[in-house]
Amino acid sequence: MRASRIFEKTLLWLLLAIFASVVTSAIIRYVTSPRSPQEEVARQEEKYKSVNQAKFRSLFDAGTRAIRDAQYSQALDSFREAERSTDQPTPDQYASLKKSRQEIARLCEASGCNSEAEGAYADLVNSALREGDRLEAGQPAAALAEYESAEQFSQHLTATKQSSLLQVRRKIAYCLSGMHRYPEAVQTTQLMIDDLRATAGEYDPRLTSLYLQLAETYSHENDWKDTERATMFASQSCDNIIERFHQDRGEEAVGLVGGAISDKGIAMHWLEIAYWREGNTDLALSTADDYFNYKLEPAGGWGVIRLYPQKDVANLALQIATEANRQDAIDLWRQRLNNLHE
Repeated sequence: MRASRIFEKTLLWLLLAIFASVVTSAIIRYVTSPRSPQEEVARQEEKYKSVNQAKFRSLFDAGTRAIRDAQYSQALDSFREAERSTDQPTPDQYASLKKSRQEIARLCEASGCNSEAEGAYADLVNSALREGDRLEAGQPAAALAEYESAEQFSQHLTATKQSSLLQVRRKIAYCLSGMHRYPEAVQTTQLMIDDLRATAGEYDPRLTSLYLQLAETYSHENDWKDTERATMFASQSCDNIIERFHQDRGEEAVGLVGGAISDKGIAMHWLEIAYWREGNTDLALSTADDYFNYKLEPAGGWGVIRLYPQKDVANLALQIATEANRQDAIDLWRQRLNNLHE
């Protein structure tokens, strides 16, 4: 019996020694073995995130101290640096920046520091736009709320108020359209058009862009009559610019006319589509024909002008002619397409 117990104890100690050796070896291998590429990337990302968070906090705290000392310009600079220190502020960081900038705006307005108040509101607008852009793809309602905040902040601006409102409301209109809230998108776009006509006049190329945006919104509702109307306004806006500036050889005028000619092609293509979707074959084909026969009159120094996108217009015209069984038009547009391919 005694020999048996001794054997059992010896065996137990031997097993414990083997187990300890295996565990120790595993630990050593775990500590000394190289990390996988994925683990290394995750470690570096975590380190980068930690460093940025620390830098953000340091700069944000400096801005907070500057507010207490009524050094509002320095505070705004610190908050800008804090925002730039991170690829994307966390929700808490974004909320902290927003609250602090609103505090600066309030204090500066109360004390008559208009320049600093303007800077605070401009930063609030830009930050809200960036946040809205980040959210729009997955959380459109939250993005819309940010854009609407930016619109409210823009109302406090002076020198850049109109341009800021135009930028913000474009975002709002596109976001509303993406949410299928088309009547509101139309209303917002029309507000931009009315404001721009009142402040910039009929030769501003942004008017053309807004009319085309309006046409696109109507098209999403299959409202082709209003699409036609908006597109005709866009085309007329192009004509106004071309007529006013096409004989001026200055650099700005050349840029305006070149842009208007490009937009004219887009507008005429949209008009072709609108007539086609309305079932008006004759007007759709005649619009496509006008597109290919477009000339700048009087020509001035521009020479022969070709509108784009020619292939899209010709392909649609051929489709319309085929659907209407108009053999003469089919032959014409097949020939034009062949010429484009040559």
